[in-house]
Amino acid sequence: MIVPPLLRPNDKVSLVAPSGVVDKIKVGATINILDSWHLIPEPSPKIFEKEGYFAGSDDIRRQSLQDALDDPESQAIFCVRGGYGSTRYIDCLSIDKFISHPKWLIGFSDITALHLLLVHHDVASIHGPMSHSFSKDEGADSVDHLKKLLFKGEANITQVGVPIKEGSGNGQLVGGNLSMIIDSLGTGTEIETKGRILLIEDVAEPLYRVDRMLTHLLRTGKLGLLNGLVVGQFTPTDDKNYNSSLQQLIANFTSSFTYPVSTCFNIGHEESNYSVVHGGRYRLTVNPTQSELILLNT
Repeated sequence: MIVPPLLRPNDKVSLVAPSGVVDKIKVGATINILDSWHLIPEPSPKIFEKEGYFAGSDDIRRQSLQDALDDPESQAIFCVRGGYGSTRYIDCLSIDKFISHPKWLIGFSDITALHLLLVHHDVASIHGPMSHSFSKDEGADSVDHLKKLLFKGEANITQVGVPIKEGSGNGQLVGGNLSMIIDSLGTGTEIETKGRILLIEDVAEPLYRVDRMLTHLLRTGKLGLLNGLVVGQFTPTDDKNYNSSLQQLIANFTSSFTYPVSTCFNIGHEESNYSVVHGGRYRLTVNPTQSELILLNT
């Protein structure tokens, strides 16, 4: 696994908008925080472009990301928003120069597609907060957690909560947004889950759609051979027609498996969104009152 180096003061970092339209105020807040970390943030020249619900045309977004990937002076790439759009050009990206000068790519949601691309090439990345968290006081804890990961390599998470299934398991952590995981199936960046710890989260998906996506993972063999399952935040919807809960749903889908399952972690679309190393090797320990994700190595 190729692991990018930790950041140091005065490092140049890139800000890109690979997917949806971005908010200038939130990007400004992100720049201010990166300045306070003594980094040199460089937004893409076309970061505020808009074409429909995209941050510019496919060509603009692809080229902006490609420039950041290729830039030998940039030490990290902060994706400022997810939304939708990266898969429209993902197969046209080249990561040859990136691999010769690897750097951390940070983001989640639609950025899951880019994480799956990088792990396919054995490159670690960071599933972590974007400008939404940087601009909210409620996200300060997870932004600080990201800083410690980027500068010190500290990536452990311990959180309180009732488990789905107790136990302990080791494996490479992969995944992210459940919709994007499903979107990868049958493509050149299809997620590989055998012997790994799978992370899933999503936003505003009714439970019947979560059910359908988990069924798809089950039918394709992606749920059966895991070493652990981390269920992050699934933001609620007004779903009155489904007589169940997310916890019950997850418990039903994993009842015949022996690996640990936790729904305790603040990872996903809320302001408090803790970072994990995508492609990093973790130990997941699920106890009666808390769960731990401990980074072993990458």
